[in-house]
Amino acid sequence: MSFIAAAIMSDTEHRQDIERNYMIMVAAATLFALITPLNTAELTTSCSIPWGFPRLVAIIRVFMILAASTSFWINGYNHDSKELKFVAGSTIILFCGYQLLAVADNFPCLVVGTVLLGCGTYFTLSKLHTLYMWK
Repeated sequence: MSFIAAAIMSDTEHRQDIERNYMIMVAAATLFALITPLNTAELTTSCSIPWGFPRLVAIIRVFMILAASTSFWINGYNHDSKELKFVAGSTIILFCGYQLLAVADNFPCLVVGTVLLGCGTYFTLSKLHTLYMWK
């Protein structure tokens, strides 16, 4: 949700309402956490507690990933910014690494997920840092 908010509300007029935007994100995340049921009677192979409606949660996760990446790409296109377009691609790498680590129960998935998450995080944060720093 924070990537979507960072992409959609990155214009200067939205930066003035940052507290309101944070409260909207916290309220939406709290609502989603409250309505998602947990099945505490079993554990997955990666020692995490599964939740109810796994397909719905996966669809929502993929939708948010695609929405964040698409929003960064559109903002990069509108502002003619190569950095924002690069952030769009690196967020997909970041989320793929996160997803692999979330379900990793063997060493190859662990290694690939760690590399993807590390590279995606580094590239995303370094480009966002250069975008929001005054030079």
